Amino acid sequence: MKRTLLAAALFSACAAAYAADVQIYGMLDLGLGYTNTDTGIGDSTSKFDMRSGQNTGSRVGLRGSEQISEDLTVGFVLESGLTLDNGELDNAGRLFGRESNLYLQGKFGTLSFGRVGELVSGLGSYGLFGGTVSAFGTGWSDIPGHKYVLAGNFLRFDNMVTYKSPNIAGFEIYGQYTFGGDKKTYKDPLDPSITAEGTEGKSSVDRYWALGATYKAQGIYLVGVLDSYNYASWNPLLDTGIDVDDSFRVSLGGRYDFSFGQLLAAAQYFRDIKTAISAVNTTNSGFTSSTPVDGFGLNVSGIFPAFGGRIKTSVGYMDAEKSNDASIDLKRYAAAVGFEYPLSKRTFAYVGVGTYFDEYGADGSNDAHVYSASSGLVHNF
Repeated sequence: MKRTLLAAALFSACAAAYAADVQIYGMLDLGLGYTNTDTGIGDSTSKFDMRSGQNTGSRVGLRGSEQISEDLTVGFVLESGLTLDNGELDNAGRLFGRESNLYLQGKFGTLSFGRVGELVSGLGSYGLFGGTVSAFGTGWSDIPGHKYVLAGNFLRFDNMVTYKSPNIAGFEIYGQYTFGGDKKTYKDPLDPSITAEGTEGKSSVDRYWALGATYKAQGIYLVGVLDSYNYASWNPLLDTGIDVDDSFRVSLGGRYDFSFGQLLAAAQYFRDIKTAISAVNTTNSGFTSSTPVDGFGLNVSGIFPAFGGRIKTSVGYMDAEKSNDASIDLKRYAAAVGFEYPLSKRTFAYVGVGTYFDEYGADGSNDAHVYSASSGLVHNF
């Protein structure tokens, strides 16, 4: 691993020295966070620690391009996630886990190949949500923004093909398809030492598709996305099918710039989607990371200049139920407020507090609370 990191560092330095159109960039975020969790069963638990990437994920990246002809440009993005509190790689130890993308760009638009974020995310080159529809964007650790009331994991996918159209009267059209996400490993239920891996492009791996559109005009941004997780439906180890329904989401969002600030909103309908809920007590709530759920979520937030910085506010609501058992449901109410203060053009400090409240179970009689706070410093280079 050390040799890999050294090679990457040397490559980055050499590339930057070799070509003027290759750029090294990054964002570093480190601070302190506090979270108190009360599941309604037993004593509450608290944690107070140093956290990397609370406001936005810490990263170092390398990007560049070459103009092949008057109408064609080839470019790339290689981006590594970091955890500053311990110096390790983020994204399961991948060297370029945040993004690994090679693209062609011309009058036809942009055609990209590699590991990138899905459209319903705020991640990397093609994430259409995040800070464009939510004051709390993609980060803020346990401070509940729109991600706590919308469904899914807001993932990056391997083997992704992405198309982005040229801008036509403020409109841009997007399409995505992945031949397979992270490698899927199957284990023999009688002997876990016997394993098999799914095959890219086959029904033994999870795949994904999305269609999206954005509209931008003076003071306004609108976005809509239809997408689906095509879950693995074949077990190559047991040579048998898997009973699973593909998910479906309709996600809408937007931002409007007023003279006194910004109003942002996001809404989503979801069906048969897994990992939709970060339930505080999955054992007793009836929801786990593999539970398919149906429902909807709403989030409204605002950004307002104040005291030389920006105040951020957010409220959200989710209503979800198990896809195969409507009697098991969850209602979530979330609220947050934060403040960002610029120390320079490249550096700002932040602080935020938030909470969300869950009503869950067969009769909604159980409840859980999470209270959180974060503070830190972000530096861009």
